[in-house]
Amino acid sequence: MIQVIICEQQKEQRQRVENFIKKYIFIEDLPISSIFSCSDPQIALDYIKNSADKIGIYFLGINLNHEISGIKLAQEIRKYDARGKIIFITQHLEFAFQTLKSRLEVLDFIEKENSITFKNRVLDSLTIAYERIIQGKKEEQQFFQYEEEDLVKIVPLDEIVYFETSSKPHKLLIHLFNSTKEVYGSLKAIQQDSAPDFYRSHRSFLLNPKHIQAIKKEERVIEMSNGNNCFISIRALNQLKHSRLFDIDKFNG
Repeated sequence: MIQVIICEQQKEQRQRVENFIKKYIFIEDLPISSIFSCSDPQIALDYIKNSADKIGIYFLGINLNHEISGIKLAQEIRKYDARGKIIFITQHLEFAFQTLKSRLEVLDFIEKENSITFKNRVLDSLTIAYERIIQGKKEEQQFFQYEEEDLVKIVPLDEIVYFETSSKPHKLLIHLFNSTKEVYGSLKAIQQDSAPDFYRSHRSFLLNPKHIQAIKKEERVIEMSNGNNCFISIRALNQLKHSRLFDIDKFNG
């Protein structure tokens, strides 16, 4: 799962960043599990230690009015989250060279004073961080594992056309090109843990983008490679038109 953590000592600035990110996550319907925001780096670090199973996107101030600076906090974060993405929000761009020496792999430095581009820089950094985390997960997780009777079975994600909620409680249907399997699980958990690059077109469907053949906007359905049509909600369709994460123009219909 992916989480966002904001640590910035200026309350107004911290709330601005938090509001930008919350609205963007809602509009894009990103599978980000939580947003944690505070001014105290020790509190932030304690939270990170207790959520070590999650990958973080970190927006950090550098001067935190604490014995733990933003750079020191980033160094500590790396002990618990080597795959997380770090973005500094600061007036002190001169510290950029210090982070290079510390080998922190910082994604971006965003200058506080530049109010014209500030929001766009925050959201661009969030998008890039999310996409890189998803890409890393894709490279690590090429298979989906499920139980069938007493057997544990593994299927390549590329062979899954889409997941669909079953009429039976707590069960899902896995649609392959020529067959369907019924398993226990939830779409939300699968998207977060096993198939982060799949597309949630509807509360009942989680689609493999590689198997999308056409988006039929008038009918509000998506045609898949196995010939099946899956619903797309009005909200999801509207999100596609403005999404930075999905290229709707490459599909016909």
